[in-house]
Amino acid sequence: KDWVKKTFSSILKKTVLLDDPIYIEDISKKYGLPYNLGDYKSINQKYIDYRIGDVTTPAVPTYTISLWMWVDNIGSANKDDFESVLNFNNKPNILLNQSSREIKILFDDTSNENDKPKTIYLDNLKSQKWNNIVVIFANNIVEIYINTKIVAEVKGIIPKTNDIYYDNIVVGSVNSSLKVALQKIEYYPRAITGTEITRFYNIKNIMN
Repeated sequence: KDWVKKTFSSILKKTVLLDDPIYIEDISKKYGLPYNLGDYKSINQKYIDYRIGDVTTPAVPTYTISLWMWVDNIGSANKDDFESVLNFNNKPNILLNQSSREIKILFDDTSNENDKPKTIYLDNLKSQKWNNIVVIFANNIVEIYINTKIVAEVKGIIPKTNDIYYDNIVVGSVNSSLKVALQKIEYYPRAITGTEITRFYNIKNIMN
């Protein structure tokens, strides 16, 4: 099983940022929150075709972030609050309302007049099961897949990239109260396809 994981990681050109399932509250106890999984530069520099150019005007990147999320079916004292689950400096920021099981996915967009992240997706997740969430950014287009189904596609997204080399991918937020588990947080330095998403989804279920 480990050999298969390593082989697929090499062939598919991806970085596994977090592998085994763990609750956010357990991450908090072990490491504190927010928990840093790595910055853009350190994650990407191992790839042969990665080049650091002028850090003041970096090229607009292409990437995919995939993760699996388990949401406990419980209420929350903060019924109206969304708390961050995974945040790549709002490129994307994946948030959850524990009480309603609503997931909200924000993405930085400088084309907004108020210069605030745009809500790309807002809907309920199924609780007490593993949900696969995939966010793809390529050619100023954001695509969202939930459990292999494309649920959002928004064009013309222009994120801030001046400091992207030093942007961190982090789990959770300070004083998080989420009863959420995560596993298989993966980063791809490319846009994966819908066919790949379905294949990876099926492989993960088989390997479990």
